Amino acid sequence: MRKITTKDSKAEDHHHPSFTTNDEADAIDTEPPKSTCCTSASCGRESDLLAADLVVGPKQSSCCTPPKKDKCCGPSHQQESRNSTLAADLAAAPKQSSCCTSPKNNKCGGPSHHQESRDFEVTIGKDDAGNWKHACFQVDGMTCTGCENTLNAALQAHPSIADVKSNMFLSKSELSYDPAALTTADIIDVIQAAGFSAQLQHSATGNQACFLVSRQANSFDLEKDRSVINSTLDMRGVVAVDVIDHLPGYLVDVAFDPDVTGTRDITLALRSQGFTVGLVKDDSDGVKKGRNEMRRMRRLLIISVILVIPVVFLAFIFPHAGTSEVIPDLSARNLALFLLTTPIQLCVGAPIYRGAWNGLVLSRELNMDSLVVLSTSCAYFYSTLATIVAISATHYQAPEVFFETSAILMTLISLGRYLQALARGRAANALSKLKDLQSPTANLVVLDSNGDETVERIESGYLQRRDIIKILPSERIPADGMVVRGTADVDESNMTGESVLVSKGISNEVMAGSININGTLIVRVTRVQSESKLNDIARLVEKAQASRAPSQALADKIAACFTPFVIAIGFITYLVWLILGLQGKVDTTKYPSGVLALTFAVAVLVVSCPCAIALAVPTVIVVGAGVGARNGILVKDGGVFEDAAKVTHVMFDKTGTLTQGQFQVVDCLELGDADGHHSTYDLIATAASNSEHPLSLAVALYCGERSSQSLYLEESTAYPGFGILCRVQGREIRVGKVTWVFEGTELSTEATDFLTQAYQLGRSIVAVSSDQTPLMLFALADGPRPEAAAVVNHLKTMGLQVRVISGDHQSAVDHIARQLGIESTHAIGDCTPSDKLTRLTQLQAAGHLVAFCGDGTNDAPVLAQAQVGVALGAGNSGVAIATAKVVLLTNDLRGMVITIDLARQVMARIRVNFAWAFLYNLVAIPLAAGCFIPLMEDARIPPALAGLGELLSVMPVLAFALFLKRYQIPASLIKQT
Repeated sequence: MRKITTKDSKAEDHHHPSFTTNDEADAIDTEPPKSTCCTSASCGRESDLLAADLVVGPKQSSCCTPPKKDKCCGPSHQQESRNSTLAADLAAAPKQSSCCTSPKNNKCGGPSHHQESRDFEVTIGKDDAGNWKHACFQVDGMTCTGCENTLNAALQAHPSIADVKSNMFLSKSELSYDPAALTTADIIDVIQAAGFSAQLQHSATGNQACFLVSRQANSFDLEKDRSVINSTLDMRGVVAVDVIDHLPGYLVDVAFDPDVTGTRDITLALRSQGFTVGLVKDDSDGVKKGRNEMRRMRRLLIISVILVIPVVFLAFIFPHAGTSEVIPDLSARNLALFLLTTPIQLCVGAPIYRGAWNGLVLSRELNMDSLVVLSTSCAYFYSTLATIVAISATHYQAPEVFFETSAILMTLISLGRYLQALARGRAANALSKLKDLQSPTANLVVLDSNGDETVERIESGYLQRRDIIKILPSERIPADGMVVRGTADVDESNMTGESVLVSKGISNEVMAGSININGTLIVRVTRVQSESKLNDIARLVEKAQASRAPSQALADKIAACFTPFVIAIGFITYLVWLILGLQGKVDTTKYPSGVLALTFAVAVLVVSCPCAIALAVPTVIVVGAGVGARNGILVKDGGVFEDAAKVTHVMFDKTGTLTQGQFQVVDCLELGDADGHHSTYDLIATAASNSEHPLSLAVALYCGERSSQSLYLEESTAYPGFGILCRVQGREIRVGKVTWVFEGTELSTEATDFLTQAYQLGRSIVAVSSDQTPLMLFALADGPRPEAAAVVNHLKTMGLQVRVISGDHQSAVDHIARQLGIESTHAIGDCTPSDKLTRLTQLQAAGHLVAFCGDGTNDAPVLAQAQVGVALGAGNSGVAIATAKVVLLTNDLRGMVITIDLARQVMARIRVNFAWAFLYNLVAIPLAAGCFIPLMEDARIPPALAGLGELLSVMPVLAFALFLKRYQIPASLIKQT
């Protein structure tokens, strides 16, 4: 192992600006602190607590040496330079370069460079090729999949808009657009023209944020304000600025280098010019608008209920009341029914009329709104027209009217949609719960002008990289970071699903959203709120909930054809009953033939419900994604549930997946000499430490403990599946598989005997050569994970064939397979990454659906090829996690069982939903059409009660999905583990 030498670093006294929290989070009204320049009076003086920075890694430059330009990190640096230093007794963790020494728009230390160290990163909606941009809008008014289709059709009709994805559960619409042809304001106009309200959603990322900026006092010059904003933000670290009019101020989108500046620096810069500035929070407007939409629906429902109660009394409880005529042929009863029903039909029903019109005009399809409008309009306008004719015509007997039918229908449908909205909110609340884990505030550790350590409470959205924060007992951790002082037990169960507390100390990483149970931690921020693992998880869950499973396409096609089919059935029903009435084959004493036929047709139109079919899939996918996240399983796409439910074979990588990945050298054999210049251990430690493979790292650790010095590594090349080739002190060092390292070399009897004995014991072997001369052999041991045997056994009981495939030698693979109960014919060793891929494709060619679970970079091709690629452990290879379709946040193999078991339950509920939707319509439509009257005289659905149809058909679908929230890990698996 290469030695890491440490040395004390003299204090560099960086100060944070004073920055207080704002409860409303819309604007910051407090003034920035007075300038406290980092002069010789403070710099170089060690305070009692914050005196020396972290010492492993690049040394942090002092703020006392400013760059050539005065603009270092914006006004915050000019006023009080940022505090990135720690106490002298904390010399145990890496430092990072100061922004003061970074060139403007630093590419090496910029966002891309920093992101390489992240465990995983999720990007939703990247810009398309060319200059097209991505945008996300919060959309109100989407109540069903028909609304989604209408909105998608309206947006896709514009030539400068593409890749439209709308989701009613999240009330969002994402798209790509050409900024040269239209603006986001133009897109909002398109959405509003389609009958919805919309607002641009500003999602902060690690290198981009949006600010709400109010105009300067007494300023009416818009161009001047724009110029001031742009000139103020012409500061080190700011990459791009986009100022958008947003009365009574501006929305300012800023792209920046997070290693140089951040949201706090930018805010202080704008405030220094007299602007009032607030950070626009991700989804803050969406949540507020969602609540407003619910209030609007509830208000309309209350109005409808208040008006419909007297309608019910007049129509059913006191049918003979109010028979006296107000004017000839107009009774007080009919006048009251007309006055009470009209607001319900035209005001409460206005959104439904608008939805039907937009669906017909924009998406060229008939939806559920079309059925409601057609049926209720027939009842309402027929009754209104009949009443007018009776008043105006002489010798015309007023026919029976049924105002109550349209009033009760509209009320019941409004009730059903309100309850649906509540249920949809519950289905999607896993995402909001994840975001609720984010601590709204943080304790920022700063140095005052006297060099004393103080703590300021700020909004966590204003944290920046390298900030020092203090986390007290029982507090949530506001940002990802590394502990630089203190110890504590941390509850990460909300993030990983693992209930066991995790002990944290110096140099340990902590995650935003986890809870500090005891002790006080001083943490250096490495990832701000918008780029934290918690935010990444939330984005993955959101992406999965917004995705459309393959079965959804079939459901949409059925629902699209269903409405025209029902209208045709309604028309046929009207004709049949009209003919029967005219022929005297049915009783027409209460209603004339035309009116009687109309009541049956209205009942057919209203009782049918395509929404139940359209919602059968997405509701379950939304809940399933949330349940997976609760159990530490991140499903990147809803279609994964369908694939995982059909899996027939499960393949595991061995090292670090089925085994613990904690190799230890149990034996070694020295075959050569390092010629006395440098010890064998020095050479091997230097070479082996440059590989991420667990075997190589174990060898590096073993040799590092025995080496005397760290040597210079000239170059290093990794050969996946074979090993690593390095040049150290002018010598070519190979570390890896025996056959590759000792290729073309005849081994001694001693080496052969060593290998034979190690293979018999199931040991893993690492060989080392120097200039193609055998140097050393290592035998390593690694045991299986504690839960591995139970997981393999449970997968078998689920009817799945389990296989293990590894690059380790066959005897080591066989040894683990025997311990876990995997058949020897299904244990395959000596495989390169391409060999693994070949084995997988052979299974797929034979018609098998394969899930593969791995954790290393060399597993990435197989993870991508498998129908279900599962990456084990969010702290492992970022390449593996990027290519996998499922990510297990913990190193617990039970997540593999849960993934497949949950997928099966998701698909089972989807099938139940489809069955219910078809069964309901199969019974309800003939019943409403009067098909069973020949068998039973009253076997029909009155048109006034047909409005219950949407409620009765959709609510069970939502209920079946919500039941999935009670999912529990299989009891037998818990018992065995």
